[in-house]
Amino acid sequence: MEPKRICKLINSSSQSKLIEEELKESEEKYRQLVDIAPDAIVVHHHGNILYVNQAGVTLLGAERAEDILGKSFLDFIHPDDQELTRKRIEQVQHKNQTIGAVQKRLIRLDKQCIHVETTAAPIHYKGVLVTQKIIRDVTERVQTEAIMRDREEKYRLITENMCDLIGILDLNGVIQYASPSHRWVLGYSPEIIMGLSVIDFIHPGDLSYFQKQYDRMIQSKSTSQVEFRCRHDNGNWVVLEAQGNPIIEGSGEVKHIVFVARDITERKRSEELLRKTKNLSIVGELAAGVAHEIRNPLTSIKGFIELLQTGITKPEYFEILSMEMNRLESIIEEFLLLAKPQVVDFKETDVNSILYHVITLLHNQAIIKNIEMLYELASELPPLRCDPNKLKQVFINLVKNAIDAIDDRGRITIQTYLIDADTIRVRIADNGCGISDHRLKFLGEPFYSTKEKGVGLGIMVSYKIIKEHQGTLSFQSEVDQGTIVDVNLPLGSN
Repeated sequence: MEPKRICKLINSSSQSKLIEEELKESEEKYRQLVDIAPDAIVVHHHGNILYVNQAGVTLLGAERAEDILGKSFLDFIHPDDQELTRKRIEQVQHKNQTIGAVQKRLIRLDKQCIHVETTAAPIHYKGVLVTQKIIRDVTERVQTEAIMRDREEKYRLITENMCDLIGILDLNGVIQYASPSHRWVLGYSPEIIMGLSVIDFIHPGDLSYFQKQYDRMIQSKSTSQVEFRCRHDNGNWVVLEAQGNPIIEGSGEVKHIVFVARDITERKRSEELLRKTKNLSIVGELAAGVAHEIRNPLTSIKGFIELLQTGITKPEYFEILSMEMNRLESIIEEFLLLAKPQVVDFKETDVNSILYHVITLLHNQAIIKNIEMLYELASELPPLRCDPNKLKQVFINLVKNAIDAIDDRGRITIQTYLIDADTIRVRIADNGCGISDHRLKFLGEPFYSTKEKGVGLGIMVSYKIIKEHQGTLSFQSEVDQGTIVDVNLPLGSN
């Protein structure tokens, strides 16, 4: 053989060995990667398992690879998924196709059913065309998805069948979602109003109030209740009572507002009817009381007139007549405040400014009785939607009662503060004579007074006014220690 040819053969043999070594090294690296892969990897030839990595051993519920090698991969497939698996095997091995992710169920050796996601691709293994499957356990994900679907279905059933309105608004008030109940409560199809601004449906008289409440809810990131009139598709106005809940995203900022609202139009009509009926009942009760209260001064007036008719005159007679006439006038005025319908003029007002007027008005009366009048009014209180003249009347009644409760040298403290995000409290406290528990429970009843010459209508009028503002009026008192009066006023009253 020629030397040159011998050299070529030697070189060719060396290259073949080098290539073989490189292939072995490559196969070893591949096997190492496959062995430590977190996903299960199974190699099979027409279903007969030739190789399985450690993750596959664990996934299929075996202790060692020998428990799986030689078995049919179809033995691990759920009966309902076997036909699909056979078709996939044929696609890979006969048609040389790669199969994307497919979800199926496997039955482990311990008979436990698990959900997996598999991909399959044709590869050469030991010189034979086989199928390599990469298998990932998705049981937890499937179970979570099933739970979420069940919850979504329940929520869907609730939202689609409840009478209350559910809506999602963005920060500008644009409707992102409207529940099906909008169709029968307001006459609008949800699909039509989504994308529109809620402002377009609110009564002009409630617009400013609604906008302020909405902005305050976003800024404070707190739940708020609001009552407003909303336009029905037929042109009528429906009174809605709504609660808004800001939804805060991960950054801590408000993402959108979820509203739950209900139609209270009929309830409002019933309340108005009940109020009118109750007023008639009260008027009847008051009329009987007024007749009783008027009889006393009229008896005095009649007696002195008869004396004057006989020619007996004394200066003090005219003074007594004047006092009794003033008493009659006072009874009639307070009666009219209760019996006569009053126009309520709600507007945004600073409560502290009302109290400053009251303090200025009654300051001289307090000085005459050596009473120190202190006030601690919270700064930067949010404006209150109220009738300032009516609240002024309430505060005058309460402060005058506190002055009358102190014989000589005392102290009256007036405070304002927020008791929560939606309520202002006005507290009027004195260190006067106090009221017994027995008498305290009758306060607010017509013609019941703790004062010797009181008519008993002042507190009743005050209760009526505070109720109109959806607030509360409460008393705490101890004999010879003093009285505390709390007036709680919701910021959202309308």
